[in-house]
Amino acid sequence: MPSKKINEVKQEKEEEFDPIEFLKNLSYENYVNCVEAKELLDDEHFWNYEKKLSTHLTNLYIKYNTQFGNNILFNKDPNKIFGVYFADLIYKFIEKKYDVTIFHDNLELATPLFELYDK
Repeated sequence: MPSKKINEVKQEKEEEFDPIEFLKNLSYENYVNCVEAKELLDDEHFWNYEKKLSTHLTNLYIKYNTQFGNNILFNKDPNKIFGVYFADLIYKFIEKKYDVTIFHDNLELATPLFELYDK
């Protein structure tokens, strides 16, 4: 009889699956190893960069081009049109810090993670 109670307790624990708690317990590598999750994280990181930093970098380029627009430093861009390229160049070399809370806020995005880890 005790084994029947143990099985019932185990069954209740399995039924009490908390998806947010599961996602919080995943390591950074778990998120990155899932291809679909990695793509979502990359996209989110890029759009955050575009929204918060890209315009500032483009304006910084234009500012320095205006101040130091001589024949040595900025001689190939007298019209200040390469600011976007400068911002893109910076993006390629920045450290990517992914915000995994996007999966906590929208569980539909986490579906590939649940499928990968059989939850």
